[in-house]
Amino acid sequence: MYGDGFRFGLGSFLKIYYVCCRKVLSWEQNRVTVPFWRFSYDFEPGAVMTIKGRKIVYRSDKFYIAPAFTEFSSTAVNPFRRFYIHFSPGEHTGPVDDIYILPARERELAIIREFAALGEQATNSRATMFYAMAVLAPSLLRLPETVVEKGQPTDPRIDAVVKYIAEHTSAPKDNTFLARMAGMSCNGFLRLFEAQTGRSPQAYWRRKRIEQACGLLLSTQLSIDEIAERTGFADRYHFTRVFSSVLKCSPAGFRKKN
Repeated sequence: MYGDGFRFGLGSFLKIYYVCCRKVLSWEQNRVTVPFWRFSYDFEPGAVMTIKGRKIVYRSDKFYIAPAFTEFSSTAVNPFRRFYIHFSPGEHTGPVDDIYILPARERELAIIREFAALGEQATNSRATMFYAMAVLAPSLLRLPETVVEKGQPTDPRIDAVVKYIAEHTSAPKDNTFLARMAGMSCNGFLRLFEAQTGRSPQAYWRRKRIEQACGLLLSTQLSIDEIAERTGFADRYHFTRVFSSVLKCSPAGFRKKN
């Protein structure tokens, strides 16, 4: 259910990759990172997450939002039922390395319960995406503005480069090329790009390629060599080295865990 075929959203503002409600019997993860944001609500207690040395015991009166590339470990002391969404809140969201815990409001809980009651009928439908957006949008608005920007202007030159990267993820260009595209000096472009996206152009592009690779690992039977080629890496060894540096596990390990 991952990959371009399942993506749904509002332009570059909100993309939803996966929506599910299921019983979780085991949640054993050790120092895992994933390239998408995760919203979760647990109907019963049982899940425990450790992030940055802090133990978080999941409760049924809270919503949990974990940003992309946030390293965590987890376990389940009891089976539990979970509603969760994998998503991206927008291209210009700055890097975050923490988890946000929000009081579960009745309005969103009612939507989650209605979705859960659909069972098999909810699979892969456009209505599923609308359920997810109805839960996500008000929840994201409750996060600090520094995490998910609310209407803050972005420079159209950087917007154009970000769009180009999204459309040519597997064919990276150097900073000189991107600065020329933006009509700026290289130094000025680098400063502005990092100020608006939270990372350098090459780090930003590298993460986009890893996101694309994760989608292929989870939604296709393509070999590691084929995925390396599709995402613009020289070979599987270069791909594995970069993938492991970003997600702290090999592509094969990521596919097995997820």
